[in-house]
Amino acid sequence: MQHRLLILLLTFPALLPAAPAKVKFNRDVRPILSDKCFFCHGPDPKKREADLRLDVRDAAIEAKAFLPGKAEMSELIHRIVTTDADDHMPPAASKLSDLTPAEIAILKQWINEGAEYEDHWAFIPLKADAASSQSIDQIVSAGLAERGLKLQPDATPETLIRRLSFDLTGLPPSPDEIQAFVTA
Repeated sequence: MQHRLLILLLTFPALLPAAPAKVKFNRDVRPILSDKCFFCHGPDPKKREADLRLDVRDAAIEAKAFLPGKAEMSELIHRIVTTDADDHMPPAASKLSDLTPAEIAILKQWINEGAEYEDHWAFIPLKADAASSQSIDQIVSAGLAERGLKLQPDATPETLIRRLSFDLTGLPPSPDEIQAFVTA
């Protein structure tokens, strides 16, 4: 009996539903908006409908597309859940599928959490770590010094063009190619 109680107590937390994780814009929201909304409400001014941009937070808030912290009062949520064909988004004419209940729940949670946008990953600056505070040459030099070796001098232009030519074509460079590279 005690073993059963112990097993029940140990497994009980696993049976409880986990608290929903914080919604991340780039991971959870951007794919939904990109698939269902950005075609008509994205960066292309020629295709943009209703002068609404959902890819830029300030533009979306200015257009009152959503109210951060108030999903149920947001026009975006109203438009995706309404049954009125004139107001429903995405419109039937767009041939895009309606948002799933899971996608709607993600958008609601995101708006209730403040509707924060994140920059696209390509525009997020890299964070410097301890190893990147030194150039690769310094790191290699330190490793060579530990082994009693030293860094070799830079190759001459003639050597560089020869290596490059063999790597790219499998053939040595012509004298004219060498001369053109050296003088460039």
